[in-house]
Amino acid sequence: MLVHAAAGGVGLLLCQWARALGARVVGTVSSEAKAELAHANGCEHPIVTRSYAFAERTKQVSGGRGADVIYDGLGREAASENLAALATRGHWVSYGQATGASGPREPELRSLGPSPSRCSFTTPRTTCTRWQATCSPPCVTASSSPRSTGAIRSPPQPTRIAIPRRDALAARSS
Repeated sequence: MLVHAAAGGVGLLLCQWARALGARVVGTVSSEAKAELAHANGCEHPIVTRSYAFAERTKQVSGGRGADVIYDGLGREAASENLAALATRGHWVSYGQATGASGPREPELRSLGPSPSRCSFTTPRTTCTRWQATCSPPCVTASSSPRSTGAIRSPPQPTRIAIPRRDALAARSS
């Protein structure tokens, strides 16, 4: 599985969860520090790239197969590499568009051949529909979920800073 922005909020969650389920996780990050963070959270093979070049490394790590599923929060800039990194009959889930809308993929998908089952491309709207319709796995219960077993760790909470009200500031200054 390939996770973009593997050191971001969604990326860390996906890496931890997938690793807890036994998946081999490849992730893209933009720096060595982020690669260390992603690796510490379940990303077995972090790829440091700012140029969106990750397909070749993804294929190497997967023994030439490609990623069975790609979780893409990047969008347009990663689209061509996503297609190149995708395994036959793989799934490409687009849940964000940080670099712009990726646009329709039909011409590229048709160029792969006559088989419509080469891969699937899921946009945020169909992801929501699919999630509501089919992605409520009965095997994940409150006691066996990756979060309850400790496989998924919450990021540290930000420190809250109390900002004094104006009247409190006025009282201090007089």
